[in-house]
Amino acid sequence: MHWRVVVGLLFLCLTPVVHAGMVDDFIEDYREANRNSDTAYRLDLENDLFFKTDNNYTDGIRFTRKLISRSTYVRTKEGKSWLPGYDLEPYIGSPQAGETYYKKTFNIHLGQNMYTPDNISKPPGPLGPADRPYAAWLYFGVYREVYSSEEKYWKYGVDIGCLGPCAQGERTQKFIHQYISNSPQPMGWDGQVRNEWGAIFRFEYVAHVLHYGDTLDLIPRVRVAFGNIEDAVGLEATLRWGRFNSLYDSHGADTQTIESVAQAAGEARSDVAAPLWENPAQRSEFYFFARGKANAVLYNATLQGGMINHSSPYTVNNRPEVFEGELGVVYNDRRGCPLFDAFFPGMKCSVTTSFVRRSSEVPGQALSPYKVHKFGRLQIGFEFD
Repeated sequence: MHWRVVVGLLFLCLTPVVHAGMVDDFIEDYREANRNSDTAYRLDLENDLFFKTDNNYTDGIRFTRKLISRSTYVRTKEGKSWLPGYDLEPYIGSPQAGETYYKKTFNIHLGQNMYTPDNISKPPGPLGPADRPYAAWLYFGVYREVYSSEEKYWKYGVDIGCLGPCAQGERTQKFIHQYISNSPQPMGWDGQVRNEWGAIFRFEYVAHVLHYGDTLDLIPRVRVAFGNIEDAVGLEATLRWGRFNSLYDSHGADTQTIESVAQAAGEARSDVAAPLWENPAQRSEFYFFARGKANAVLYNATLQGGMINHSSPYTVNNRPEVFEGELGVVYNDRRGCPLFDAFFPGMKCSVTTSFVRRSSEVPGQALSPYKVHKFGRLQIGFEFD
């Protein structure tokens, strides 16, 4: 039996695990958070223009609205859910020794990723052994995050979207090249991966944060992606150095890069001290981070074409192992943004910038430090009480 059929059958069999009751609870939880939360907005931009290249993962943009619940939660006595967040209830009162507390946020985002071969000046045609096809992925996602006072973190949800011409990658790239970057126009989008609607279920978990004094920590993390656009498992570690607040104050655990295989950056440290719940720290954050990641990739539709629609004219196999490194800096002003204080008093702002290096995703390309893809990343965020 072809492995694509196996993955498809697993997808169909496991989807009912997210039963109607869980979906209803998720929606009701979102409504409650919408009534009693702070709101943050974030714009993520990624592009290889920073390195004066134009190939592989060439551009990504995502806009996120995050609802940060003001409530503190504890697990219900009968809570046995396999996903954290479904067995929590609001906690009222002073913190108790030995009790585990939780915070929750909800993310809603809209994004687009674009991919091109090495030479965008060539017309559509057969791909070389070291090249990749044109592709674009336009998606909408909803995610829940759960933060534990034991320094654990969970994030899970789904991206739903369209791969292929329906994602408008050709129109977007030609607009950027003509009006923003003054770059050569791409000539091969007629040969891009064909249309397929898709869903990617994602799960992330941090079991513990390792601290080395007050200014250095190490955050190991596992990620799983499953669907008809991407199937992958990733292990990563993020080292941070500098000044950072409690996890519950900064809510920065999801500051990853946009692209599906390129998740990144770090979450703030969790202080378990009781005053945290009564009077969260408001100091600004400024820290550097270095991240390494290893991915086991079973399926990548941007390279191999749709799992259901097999009509794509040019496709290549994916490399099962992909490695990635990132260096960056984060600034998060918790006191307010001076430039916008006259219009939005008390608004908090943050900026993250980094550079990412990724090993080849195509088997025909040599797996070496000299054959890497590079792109830059800029993230700008605003939070309103």
